[in-house]
Amino acid sequence: MNTRSNSPWGATLPLKSLRSTPPKQRLNGWWLEHAPGQSNATGIIGAFVHTAAGKTSSVIDIDAETRRVKTKSGTIYELGLPDTAFARENSRLLRELGLI
Repeated sequence: MNTRSNSPWGATLPLKSLRSTPPKQRLNGWWLEHAPGQSNATGIIGAFVHTAAGKTSSVIDIDAETRRVKTKSGTIYELGLPDTAFARENSRLLRELGLI
């Protein structure tokens, strides 16, 4: 089984489920919002993914290779192009996601 080692993205979890499950939708123009007091303000685990249409539940897993995230509600999204302002301020995170 292909498992991920401990990383800034979260706990060790199998990636097969994210890669084999089609995403609900591709999110473009997204940005991250962390809960007040959340210490890891640069990671994606625990963050909410926002778009102009609203926000997801918190992210519990990510597959950076496919740019898919799984939320607490169990929904899988594919991250498309991020919001321009968010991208300018978070280039390290975007590099880790393979978006730049």
